Amino acid sequence: MPGVVSVTGRLEYAYDDVEVVGVGLIPCGFPVAGWLPGRPGPRRSTGVPPITCRSGRRRYLRLAAMEDVEIPGWAREVRRVAVLTGAGISTDSGVPDYRGPDGVWTRDPKLADAFTHDRFMADPQVRARFWRTYLGHAAWRAEPNAAHQALAELDRAGLAVRILTQNVDGLHQMTGIAARKVLELHGSMRSVVCTGCRARSEARAALDRVAAGEADPPCRDCGGILQLAVVLFGQYLDPDTLDQATRIAAASRLMLAVGSSLLVEPAASLCRLAVEAGARLVIVNRDPTPYDGLADEVIREPIGTALPRIAAALTATVRAD
Repeated sequence: MPGVVSVTGRLEYAYDDVEVVGVGLIPCGFPVAGWLPGRPGPRRSTGVPPITCRSGRRRYLRLAAMEDVEIPGWAREVRRVAVLTGAGISTDSGVPDYRGPDGVWTRDPKLADAFTHDRFMADPQVRARFWRTYLGHAAWRAEPNAAHQALAELDRAGLAVRILTQNVDGLHQMTGIAARKVLELHGSMRSVVCTGCRARSEARAALDRVAAGEADPPCRDCGGILQLAVVLFGQYLDPDTLDQATRIAAASRLMLAVGSSLLVEPAASLCRLAVEAGARLVIVNRDPTPYDGLADEVIREPIGTALPRIAAALTATVRAD
């Protein structure tokens, strides 16, 4: 028997063999295998029959009615949204965070010390360990989860959304949101850069060389040291990217900080900058952060349920205008 999902907001996550009970449902994200009348089951007062998603992939359902969406004060009259995302937003996709109970640094504290820029440049053994670590990284197999998709839904709803991510996994772009709307503050693991001639290329080619037996593959153009295009400890953020992020934070009316410990600067200070420029700050994170005292609201519920609810509230205000 399919499980029953009670529809109380604008976004619901649908899985195979899940019977969705609600009013005014519009399936989106076609093509799917088929939408067929569901088995007899509970109905709303209008008598609209349930429908069952028989797709092999998870899908979002958009509700036409907004009556059940609770809109907090900080969500009202917001059109420009900056979203600072950290590792916590990707854990539901199977990508581990860094400081959580099963985080990368928690399981192996020595990694944080090993992967500094100075050590990477000086020690071939450190580079070999670095490449092995990323060769099997969970992000290569990951797909965007409900939280990533909720942010993309905000963008599609017509809000001016800019994502300032500390993540290097590229999952935000995989939702279809335009790459120009995602600033990768700490770089991307999907590209490599030569530390000598600065040539850039796709990471897959370098990782294929590692898989074939090259422990520390050099640049094919100049023989220099290759590095994934990520910011290592001890490296500065790209100044142009940081400048653009600063301007976006200052221009936003709402800053969402999602899945970040807000311990790593200068990215975390974008929260303070936004608040000082007049924005509302909402923090969605499992653990306390240094910026909780500045926030209009701190949300501790799981990110995968909190962000769709926030997206529903913000989108409802757009539809109401």
